[in-house]
Amino acid sequence: MFDKSRSQLELYNNYIYHPGTHTLLSPVAGSRACELHLIYEYRNYFTSFQEAIYSNQRLNIIPIEYKEKADKISKGILAHYIKKYADAEITLENAVSWTQIGLTRTYLSDLENEWNTWCVQAIVSEIGSDTHISEGKYRPGYICALHELMHVEETPLGISRQEYEKYKDVVEVLTVTRTLILLDEVYKKTLDIPMDYIADYDNNFNLNGYVISQGKFANFYRALETKYGSLAEALVSDESLTFLGFPLHQYPDISMHVVREFMAVSGAVAILAGIVLLCFFSIPPLGALALVAGGAVLTLIGIGLFSSERKKESVESRMQNLEVPSLGGPSI
Repeated sequence: MFDKSRSQLELYNNYIYHPGTHTLLSPVAGSRACELHLIYEYRNYFTSFQEAIYSNQRLNIIPIEYKEKADKISKGILAHYIKKYADAEITLENAVSWTQIGLTRTYLSDLENEWNTWCVQAIVSEIGSDTHISEGKYRPGYICALHELMHVEETPLGISRQEYEKYKDVVEVLTVTRTLILLDEVYKKTLDIPMDYIADYDNNFNLNGYVISQGKFANFYRALETKYGSLAEALVSDESLTFLGFPLHQYPDISMHVVREFMAVSGAVAILAGIVLLCFFSIPPLGALALVAGGAVLTLIGIGLFSSERKKESVESRMQNLEVPSLGGPSI
């Protein structure tokens, strides 16, 4: 009886009857969870990325007098995005819950009882709400909706709120990157600006000692996603990590300078000790030979680490020469 009522809850609490609510039966929930997990595997990089980019994004960039045109363009973008769910009857009206209370959020509920079942709910302030306007600038509500829908897609099916906590430091990485790419697209199409132009939004991101403008950020990741065919794959690529000023290999907290010097010196001492022993024996003992061989290996490893450290230090010069490839919330 309980299993039957659970199935009924999953059906009747779903988006068809409750817009914006996605239960285990929704094709949206969890459809891109593997992408969030990929970013999580690179959390040593993207924790600081989320802090720098998400916390300092500028969303209200459309002059308010262009609101209607921006809405038309962004509505088309969202409609195109949800086409993949057309067979499941996902529409602009039921993909998210459009609300009049001025709230834009995504909620995960893992409460299971006779009235509730696992679901993710995407709530977005309705189009035309004053919450989308600030200082004479507009953020398209349809792009906000796409942002929240991405959170639904990235939430692993059936995950508990406690388990989901592990993603909190990277949960906005994909969504904020997509949002900034699309806002840039809407801005340019609204104002008839070429897509490869780097727009000036008077907003910069500071990451790893580098300053990246919001316009350059959007252009770079739009192009890189085109190259890789996946935003997640683009973000974790070497080109992306270099662009962001990260070394291509994250080392432990211990200084590589100390490690390589210790290994190189230890190797040299071992070689010297082996040579001394060889001088006192007419037949070279195995221990002396082992010391020489082991010392040589340690010395070579130390030199190799030195080369790696030098490579890491060259990130700044590589970033300065890196060009944008050419083209052919929680919540907002």
